[in-house]
Amino acid sequence: MLQMIQGFWMSRAIYVAAKLGIADLLKDGPKSPQELAQATGSHAPSLYRVLRALQSVGVFAEDDRENHYPAWEKVLNSVKTGTIAFNHVYGASKWQYMTEHPDEATIFDEAMASFSAVVAAAIVEASATAFSKFMDLNMLVMTGGRERTEAEYQALFTAAGLRLNRVIPTHTEMSILEAIRA
Repeated sequence: MLQMIQGFWMSRAIYVAAKLGIADLLKDGPKSPQELAQATGSHAPSLYRVLRALQSVGVFAEDDRENHYPAWEKVLNSVKTGTIAFNHVYGASKWQYMTEHPDEATIFDEAMASFSAVVAAAIVEASATAFSKFMDLNMLVMTGGRERTEAEYQALFTAAGLRLNRVIPTHTEMSILEAIRA
């Protein structure tokens, strides 16, 4: 049943891309979601979400070299020094960069909000899938963050005056954390 629903969603996303003429706009090379939104009279963060969904099934390819790829080229520097590759490449933290690039910040915020709507936080266990391990590596490269174990979250919450009340498993690799005041 879920495959049929997803098939419908995919067909509607393809319809939107076709109606907006996205493929025609990309015939001469990559364009940012902002450029495509401007050319189509669309809302950039919403259009990005359609493009991202279509990229996940191979309709489009995301070219994120402007923002993520250069930082990923410096992953070895992060591993050797423990420093954040993004900061090394851009001379500023991801958050400072976003302050100076509000259009990209809007897209990032929308993407994180949709991701966070599914789960509040991820807990990496010994049997964690490749997805969570790559998410952990992405956080190292981009923000200096990292996935944490339940014990590590308990320590963080305690330091913040909170108590980890429970961990709620989901049908994904991630869990929801519920904290209360200590």
